[in-house]
Amino acid sequence: MIRCRDVVILCASFSFTIAVACFMILYINDNQCQNALEIEKIVEKILIERDLQLSKTVERNFDAIKDEDVERSKRAINDYRVQKHVNTGGEGSVVEFFNPRLRPELEKNDTEIMKKSGLKGAAPKGDSWVWLTSYSRIPFEAIEGFCKKTKEYCPPGPAGS
Repeated sequence: MIRCRDVVILCASFSFTIAVACFMILYINDNQCQNALEIEKIVEKILIERDLQLSKTVERNFDAIKDEDVERSKRAINDYRVQKHVNTGGEGSVVEFFNPRLRPELEKNDTEIMKKSGLKGAAPKGDSWVWLTSYSRIPFEAIEGFCKKTKEYCPPGPAGS
């Protein structure tokens, strides 16, 4: 990447070039052709050396940029039909995340599973689902266990609150 230091060097080089050109125009007149040619050759040599240094610096910086991994990482495209399961500990404590548009389809599949299996719900261990949000659900047993642990941990509040 081109750094501030490189920009300063580049600007200084251009300023130097302009200063030399002004010097040649203002102080060298036609009577001193011999001296003017010598000065011109010296200035040309200095400018060539400066250009080489600058071009090497610029090439080095561009090579550094080229070697860097500048590809944009692509976002994962989630197929909303694929359900994601997150285990939260014990057996059956599974949270499902899915696209909210699939909720009617999932509820239909759950009723079919309950009819086939004869269990009270389609969640693991025949448990029923509790909808946490429009896109997530958890087995009733897991949320009930969470509430019991919370009750044990948190003291009751003052009466009337």
